[in-house]
Amino acid sequence: MRNRLAAVASGLAVIIGAGVGLAPTASAIDGNTHVNRCGPFFTENCGHGGVGDNNRRVFAYDQRSDGYGFRTSYRMLNGDENYIEDPDGNGGNSGQVWTPSPVTSYRVCSKQGNPIWWQCSDWIWVL
Repeated sequence: MRNRLAAVASGLAVIIGAGVGLAPTASAIDGNTHVNRCGPFFTENCGHGGVGDNNRRVFAYDQRSDGYGFRTSYRMLNGDENYIEDPDGNGGNSGQVWTPSPVTSYRVCSKQGNPIWWQCSDWIWVL
């Protein structure tokens, strides 16, 4: 009986070890989020932003030439925070930035009105 228990226990240890060894590692989740708070009825798309390329590239695109801007704020695994902004919606300054550390979360914001205020999404966790 002892030999049988030892055999079963060691067999289970091998199976569990193989399962842990073959389990996928934590993976990055790319994201793309829109803010739909523009236009006369505040239902039109203002722009979009997010992360890509294993959470190392952050982008922001203002989709309206209304003189306001669009921003993607982000937090990185190393604890730093920053943002990239497309200030005009004319396509000239929109773009992306590569981060020194993987991005853990981001949110997108559209600049609105006079006086200026920012309409933002919730923080989106991607790592």
